[in-house]
Amino acid sequence: MRMLQTAQTLASRVFATDRRRDVRSDVLIRTHLMLPGRRLMTIEIGDISEGGMFASLPEPMTERDRARVDLPGFGWINTHVVWAMQTGHGFGFDEPVATHIIDVLRFVYRQTD
Repeated sequence: MRMLQTAQTLASRVFATDRRRDVRSDVLIRTHLMLPGRRLMTIEIGDISEGGMFASLPEPMTERDRARVDLPGFGWINTHVVWAMQTGHGFGFDEPVATHIIDVLRFVYRQTD
């Protein structure tokens, strides 16, 4: 029964994530995440939007963990973990990031087929 509850919970999170409003763009941004205590972790952002990002981390975090991400050229942004699966994490930005900042990051760091 526990596995079924876990699977349903995960499925509901994935479904909720797929309903997000912001258009996500594939990027490859190697940058830093600042954890509580000012500890830095090197991460890779795989997609980004005005409302959040997907990032691969070298160690797991848990839902609702708080951090700051360094958006290259634009500075540190407050964020929190929305979901986590192994080393892949979905983050929500505490405040939406301005469209022109996301547009620049998409242009500079976009991934093409």
